[in-house]
Amino acid sequence: MCLCYLDDIIEFSLTFNDHLRRLHCVLSCIQEAGLVLNPKKCYFGATEIKVLGHLVSGKGVKPDPDKLKAVNSFPTPKKIHDVRSFLGLCSYYRRFIKNLCFRAKPLQQLLKGDSKFHWEKAQEDSFRDLKSALTSPPVLALYDENAPTELHTDARKKYADADYLSRNPISIIPEIESLAAISDLATEQRDDPSLAAFVKACEQSPDLSSAGFSIVNNVLCKKKFDPSGKQWLPVVPKKMRLEILHHFHDEPTAGHLGFVRTYHRIRKRFFWPRLFRIVRSYVTHYRECQRRKAVPLKPPGTLIPIPLAEAPFQRIGMDLLGRFLKL
Repeated sequence: MCLCYLDDIIEFSLTFNDHLRRLHCVLSCIQEAGLVLNPKKCYFGATEIKVLGHLVSGKGVKPDPDKLKAVNSFPTPKKIHDVRSFLGLCSYYRRFIKNLCFRAKPLQQLLKGDSKFHWEKAQEDSFRDLKSALTSPPVLALYDENAPTELHTDARKKYADADYLSRNPISIIPEIESLAAISDLATEQRDDPSLAAFVKACEQSPDLSSAGFSIVNNVLCKKKFDPSGKQWLPVVPKKMRLEILHHFHDEPTAGHLGFVRTYHRIRKRFFWPRLFRIVRSYVTHYRECQRRKAVPLKPPGTLIPIPLAEAPFQRIGMDLLGRFLKL
């Protein structure tokens, strides 16, 4: 019916008559809730709108041109803070930049704890390349699940298998390193002492699929119980878990999010036992986050003098101590 974000309500439909019908329902709900709209901030029957820094239309989604002006005028970084700000902007529009992790790697190296700020040719080339990619981004067409689909798995070698296994495309056009990632994951699963026996059991006993596990493309997977019931998540062996945690939390483009959001990002793509507990422990004990995180406490208030008593024993103060050991 509609999408809501804070105080923004977006109603969308395929036809104008359907739009009027849905709009009537939305406005009726707003009226019943006792809310009031500002007509100057309302747009009806629009074919293109700006939403959260994006321009959305029937043709697809692209970055808001007004927001990209800040990218075009972004000065050459002079310090670490400037690099972090620029990468944060790139990360927000990352789905419009192909191979962002690879293209931003020279800039990400400046953010390592033991690195000094040295702006060299590699950083300058990366900076200009990302600015160019953002100032001339592609239009992302809206996905049609009934249309023929091609999945180009050009993701990083260690994580390409997640996208490969979690969809049901009609045709798949993989790159060599994506197939290598599938092979690496399958090999690591069979070399993992805690998974090897289970993988063998799944291969010999297809009945285990009823328990939510199955071998998909030679990889042990766990069924994700979503409404469609089609998605399978690869089971990650112990050797690969730390790198996945690093990718989804530590890298500048990951955003150093809290453990709940990091957990939900990982659980959409991977599975391993006690995932929530492991992600929580990793994020809460990550040294850099703990060092930079501001303590969410109110500042101490001013001291308030206690009024003088008018008679003896009108106000009594006590200091309680104990218990003490008997000598």
